[in-house]
Amino acid sequence: MTTPDVRAFYTTLGIELPGWPKLEAPIRCFAQADAHHYNDRSPSCSVNLASGAWNCHGCGAHGGAYALYRALAVSSGALDPIRRPDLTNYGLVGFGRFSTPDAWLSTWSARSTNADFLRCAPGVTGPVLLVELTGDQASFPADTAAMSAAFSTRGPGRGDFTGARVAGTHFGGPIAQGQPTGSSLAAAEIGAWLAERYPVGAVTR
Repeated sequence: MTTPDVRAFYTTLGIELPGWPKLEAPIRCFAQADAHHYNDRSPSCSVNLASGAWNCHGCGAHGGAYALYRALAVSSGALDPIRRPDLTNYGLVGFGRFSTPDAWLSTWSARSTNADFLRCAPGVTGPVLLVELTGDQASFPADTAAMSAAFSTRGPGRGDFTGARVAGTHFGGPIAQGQPTGSSLAAAEIGAWLAERYPVGAVTR
């Protein structure tokens, strides 16, 4: 197995590591510089020159190559810190795993899709319940806010709008071990919302 050139990798990202031959190279924290006194003048972060993994002993930030890219993007302002990594395709229910190319492109292609939530939402008639999963790795608070705002532009008589937030991950998993699933919490919200608007035994036309 080829040993990775960790120093060169960090250099391409604009991070110069000390030249002396140590396994752990000390460096100023690049993940959360504002969390340290005097811009972390006494380096509290270290980089493992064998694996490339980094760890800040001051603020607790740590990770490997993927987390390094993310940390730099957040610290530079290029990425909203609320953005969570979407690892859906690494699970057993990989998104679009069984879709045909036509089915995939018709819905998800940025170039050919006809689906546009923000454009279509104002045309929805009837009451709406929008349930947000707070730990969703694919839909974020800013997305939910935009969706909610789209419904608020509906004209009179189009129906009421209700927003709800429940703890859960993408596909309704639990937010943490031992916690209820997002699906069960969402189901409770949906059940209560339906019962309030459509009581059992009521006749609707």
